[in-house]
Amino acid sequence: SKSEALAKKVNAELVIERGVSVGAEFQIVNEESNIGRWDADNGIFPDIDLDVHDPEAKVSRRHARIIYSNGGFMIE
Repeated sequence: SKSEALAKKVNAELVIERGVSVGAEFQIVNEESNIGRWDADNGIFPDIDLDVHDPEAKVSRRHARIIYSNGGFMIE
């Protein structure tokens, strides 16, 4: 089924450890996931949108990218 196929793709989780949203979890399901803050005016639509979790805007719009390659994760 479609949900089983998606469940098999989930390789990791990003978990917020500090700030107003401690414990919030985000599934990493793609080989490449962009992390940042949503900005429709400038066409920035991250896979993991931290806008509501970052009231002080410490996370940039294009903050980081998690890449799954060769059996491991890298952050850029």
